[in-house]
Amino acid sequence: MIRVGLRGTKADTPWSMKPAIKSGLIAQLLQCGLLKGSSIPPRAQRELRDLTRHRTQVVEEKTRTINRIQKVLEDANIKLASVASDVMGVSGRAMIQRLIEG
Repeated sequence: MIRVGLRGTKADTPWSMKPAIKSGLIAQLLQCGLLKGSSIPPRAQRELRDLTRHRTQVVEEKTRTINRIQKVLEDANIKLASVASDVMGVSGRAMIQRLIEG
């Protein structure tokens, strides 16, 4: 089995081809040697890519949460960012905790 990328070929058309015609065209291109197989990375590399993507998503979610906290504080007219350089640093979290406690 060969995994084939169709970019730049006649089979990569924006309009819809019937699947039977498209598969016949792909078969002809493959027989003529005009298509080359795509490389599939080893399992360890695929898993590393998955972990990297997941880490990126987690970091983005953390950033969104911090921005949301800052917005809620500023909507309540609490300008914590002007007092603490890092709102989610040790001193910033301590200030937020004191505000929560009253």
